[in-house]
Amino acid sequence: MSAVEIPAVAPSAVGYAQLTAAIVAHPAVRAELPVEFASSFPVPTLRLGRPAWAAFAGPASRRRGQPLRLWAPDRWWALDQWGHSLVLYALVSAQPFGAEVEPGPVEVSPPAPDVASYDEDQRVLAELMDSVAPTFFNQGELAKPARSALLEHLSVQLVGPAVVWYRPLAPDFFAWLEA
Repeated sequence: MSAVEIPAVAPSAVGYAQLTAAIVAHPAVRAELPVEFASSFPVPTLRLGRPAWAAFAGPASRRRGQPLRLWAPDRWWALDQWGHSLVLYALVSAQPFGAEVEPGPVEVSPPAPDVASYDEDQRVLAELMDSVAPTFFNQGELAKPARSALLEHLSVQLVGPAVVWYRPLAPDFFAWLEA
């Protein structure tokens, strides 16, 4: 893919918490996403030629008292930076989102011990994404501590072995965070 000139963008009026809900609630995604699938947290990317939030989904097995089992994503999609327009929806078999992904299944334990802790972790993730994403979308400079804080929080939130599926989804974002 050739380099694309990406115009400067204003900060998103939609917060990360709302975007997380919107990314699976989009009518096209709802129509195509099987109920037994698990979807990822959205991550920002410029790989599609414009600021967007990308996510993936794949088969999942949920059983009470057992860790969540996930298989490799078989689809991915992206919404524009405001969470309104579908930029892309593709099956991995037709349009891979990166290099070969681990097939799974992988077992994932919850990153937080209880609902209150999980909610707090989600609040912190949303706060960090809301402060960092606009700078990423504009390819601006951000102090290393701010990038490191988000990267560290993502490493906890992007549950266990499934983290390997996020990097190929938004390689530009992770490279920017780690720079």
